[in-house]
Amino acid sequence: MVKCNGSESAALTTVEVSNIEVGRAGS
Repeated sequence: MVKCNGSESAALTTVEVSNIEVGRAGS
């Protein structure tokens, strides 16, 4: 992955966390 700004890293992290929460909810 290409690192640009901290904002993008934070955004990606937020998306990953959201996916994890959705996965738990699905389970």
